[in-house]
Amino acid sequence: MSATTTTRPAAEADADAAPARRKSYKLLTGPDTPAFCQKVSDHLDDGYVLHGPPVITVVGGELHCAQAVLLPEDQR
Repeated sequence: MSATTTTRPAAEADADAAPARRKSYKLLTGPDTPAFCQKVSDHLDDGYVLHGPPVITVVGGELHCAQAVLLPEDQR
């Protein structure tokens, strides 16, 4: 006899899972490109707020940025 395994569609499995807890602090990093700026903008759109100034450094002749973002208490 062969064993039959039943799998549920991913959408059903995700519906049963507890909602993911969002991190209250993130340090976004990356090369100084439009994609990095978009990453920061996306987090702001998702409710995060800037925490401190951005940091820019040179790594291998290329500019890299870091920006800390916080999720306000009422959105955790």
